[in-house]
Amino acid sequence: MWLLAEKALTTPVITSPPDPGVIHHPWVLAWIVLTMLTSTIVTWLVFRWRGARLKRRQNSPKQLLRALCRLHHLSWFDRQLISSCARKLKISDPARFFLEADLWRELLAAESSPVQRLRLTKLQEKLLSEPKPPVSPPA
Repeated sequence: MWLLAEKALTTPVITSPPDPGVIHHPWVLAWIVLTMLTSTIVTWLVFRWRGARLKRRQNSPKQLLRALCRLHHLSWFDRQLISSCARKLKISDPARFFLEADLWRELLAAESSPVQRLRLTKLQEKLLSEPKPPVSPPA
């Protein structure tokens, strides 16, 4: 038994050098870090772009006009009429027609076509008139 232990201590142990693995190579580690950094920057840029796009969409005069027309149950033709009238009066925000009666007076005074004037008058009444109270059933 002693002999076996003595022999084990005297025989040189041949070991291979440790496998450095993938992470210990400097180029592979650099590529991993570079990929992570690039993906982080791209993700950050996408979120900034989307945030700016959503903010721009919320503050758009076209979106405001579309929302107001939808709430007032106006047709596509009515919306186009309001947009063309705003261009005619050189108004940057056509949604002002929903608030300012003076714009309607100015527009009706400038309109020469009686048919167009009638359409504009009906649209003005629809937008600026007071809502009718609901009719209650007789008791």
